[in-house]
Amino acid sequence: MGDLLRNAGLVPQSACGSGAEEDAVRSTQAGIVVSPVDLSTCGKVVIRRQRKGHGGRTVTLIEGLGLGEAAMIQLAREISRALGCGARAEVDVVAVQGDPGERLEDWLRSKGVLKVVRGS
Repeated sequence: MGDLLRNAGLVPQSACGSGAEEDAVRSTQAGIVVSPVDLSTCGKVVIRRQRKGHGGRTVTLIEGLGLGEAAMIQLAREISRALGCGARAEVDVVAVQGDPGERLEDWLRSKGVLKVVRGS
């Protein structure tokens, strides 16, 4: 956080340091509780590349998560930050821009997903 925000009183003085602390301060100010999404309850997750309906651009869809809407949005944010690419939550999938492939698969396994299957 910048000194200008602290001096203006928009951010408490104690909110300096890592990004996780900044996220916690922002979330408490907005009234939203932010916690990492637990993916260990997901059995099988399917990763599928798709171009149709996305203006010719490649999108990787993550299906079979079985999470609620808020958890899907939080997961999209975590993926976006971890992999350095855009991600958004759709109806029952998370859409990741591009084809992160192995990085996405490794990240999901590190978060506790038991089985990751790559679809066509």
